[in-house]
Amino acid sequence: VGLIGGSLGLALKENGFKGQITGLGRRRETLNIALERNVVDFATTDFKSGVEKADLLIIGTPVSLIPQMVKRISEQVPPKKPLFVTDAGSVKTQVVREIDNFLNIQNYTHIHFVGSHPMAGSERTGVTAAKTNLFNNAKCIVTPSMHTSVAAIQVVTEVWKCVGGNTIIISPTDHD
Repeated sequence: VGLIGGSLGLALKENGFKGQITGLGRRRETLNIALERNVVDFATTDFKSGVEKADLLIIGTPVSLIPQMVKRISEQVPPKKPLFVTDAGSVKTQVVREIDNFLNIQNYTHIHFVGSHPMAGSERTGVTAAKTNLFNNAKCIVTPSMHTSVAAIQVVTEVWKCVGGNTIIISPTDHD
């Protein structure tokens, strides 16, 4: 729940999202700030409770940790429960390839991953810098692979549109 995740939570609420927004993080202090600022509805440091009931997860960690996060997520999601997953990382080809390979080898057909990259940010970081309009008119690039489901592309594209982003769909290689 940093700048991107916090801004996403604020923007979703501002634009009428009715579901529960859960913040999952490592530091309780950060999560308490997110709750105080009404960025999230529920906050936890417990990985399992943060992902097991989710319908959509947006990973806002450093790029090098994204594949590892998807692996952790796959261990917590009930078998056969559909789950859409995306990220907000700035590099796509290696991340998408590694996640696709993992999901295919494990036969996790219920986990639908598509990479994305909102081209938005600030010189400030963290949840205290989150703002409702961060994604307004920002390019939000969605990077499907040949393994990406049409449903995943639609869900992720709609999320970015909902928060004011202008979505562009291109391959991970073209993105990089």
